[in-house]
Amino acid sequence: MPDAHQLHAGRLMTHVSELPRDQPVLVYCQDGSRSAAAVSLLRAEGFENVAELDGGYDAWACQSGAVA
Repeated sequence: MPDAHQLHAGRLMTHVSELPRDQPVLVYCQDGSRSAAAVSLLRAEGFENVAELDGGYDAWACQSGAVA
């Protein structure tokens, strides 16, 4: 995905200070099963402009989304 940065869900809270609070943050995982939990964690940390990619990376790729 263009401009994407990989961050394992288990390390999210360790690296939360590196995420931009003044820009939208889109969270996704392979199939959408873990990203909802990550969005909840970010919102609990005060992120307001955070969203989840419905269906995850698999859905993005199936819909001919740009992948690297």
